[in-house]
Amino acid sequence: MPTPSAPQLRIRFWVGYAVALLVIGYIFGVYIAITTEGNLLAAVLFGWLAAAIYFLPTLIAEKRRHRNSSAIMLINFLLGWTLFGWVGALVWAIYRERARGS
Repeated sequence: MPTPSAPQLRIRFWVGYAVALLVIGYIFGVYIAITTEGNLLAAVLFGWLAAAIYFLPTLIAEKRRHRNSSAIMLINFLLGWTLFGWVGALVWAIYRERARGS
């Protein structure tokens, strides 16, 4: 089986990112609606917004085509809930790498 090209990998990432946002946001929204006995639609929309903010470091790293975007995504996913992990992933995603030999 041939290895996928860089554009194919980017498309796969964005599709996976969109699916993750939809699923996580929906689950979070349903949880909020059930525990607060509130409006399901408003809770799901809030869940999607919260999931988008949660994965903001991953989005920035991919948009800037960061060399370590996969590692940033893992730290964001596994440690983002600690706030230290989220801020660390955000700083790493924003950090500009110096050219080698400079």
